Amino acid sequence: MPGVRKFEHAHLYVPNVEETASFYEEVMGLRRRSSGDVVRLETDPETHYDLYDNHHTIALEEGTAGIDHFAIRITESEFESVESRLASAGVEYEIHEGAEPGQQRSIRTSLPGGLPIELEVVEKAPDVDRQQVLPHSGVHHAPKGQDHITLASSDVKTDAEFLRDVLGFKISDVAMAGPDMWGMAFTRWGDHHHDVALIVAPTREQTGLHHIAWQMTDLNHMKQLVDVLGKAGHEIDIDFTRHVLGNNVSLYFRDPAGHRVEITTEVAKLDADTPTTFHEEDPNDIVTFWDGTHPPLGEEEDH
Repeated sequence: MPGVRKFEHAHLYVPNVEETASFYEEVMGLRRRSSGDVVRLETDPETHYDLYDNHHTIALEEGTAGIDHFAIRITESEFESVESRLASAGVEYEIHEGAEPGQQRSIRTSLPGGLPIELEVVEKAPDVDRQQVLPHSGVHHAPKGQDHITLASSDVKTDAEFLRDVLGFKISDVAMAGPDMWGMAFTRWGDHHHDVALIVAPTREQTGLHHIAWQMTDLNHMKQLVDVLGKAGHEIDIDFTRHVLGNNVSLYFRDPAGHRVEITTEVAKLDADTPTTFHEEDPNDIVTFWDGTHPPLGEEEDH
């Protein structure tokens, strides 16, 4: 949603594009926007304001399960600032003009862990009828849009500090995993508690996907989706839980490619000048308010 959540889209590799696309359509309630070598899907507009936009929320391409890149939404003025920061830091980057549907232009670089990140300006419709009835798929359990992305990184501190010091993100919370070792970091572009989170994965050679989260209206909305998920024969990966960092209620499952999917609601909002909070206790003691609903950190399989 413009002005709130800034995680814009992710481009994923999946072994079977049609199977995974069907899951996002039939179970998650997304709409297929385009087909071909890359299948792009979108959610229904969340408000009339969203009718200005012309963008997708997830892209699927055939390959070994993993992530190609992810994108963060920025404004035209922010674009100039990001380019200046990258140039001043001597970091390599590329500028693309309309390289993807709904994208006006983007600037692409890579995290220190090697994962490409795009900061993109999306296309705006020139003349939107504010009285237009929102187009709706009729799928009442569908998410209201993407919420955030969480990455698995062997060096959370280095990746998070790059987001902050080079690109201009703010760090909301850091959970320490040992002396000078960051176990988790939650970064934001705007006031949403985290648009990009990172969790330590010591054996990883390159930063990759841990999960993608989708925004739900409330707990009843989450239950509607879980009912559809269960009826379709899919299992829950991590049960309903409330995270301490971000205060959000979440539930996790897997798509057919094995990518972890989170549905969430009640994510905290922070003022621009809210300082970073460092948590020294064991990350397992602060991953949830509800004991028994979340497995020990580091035990989950991820891509």
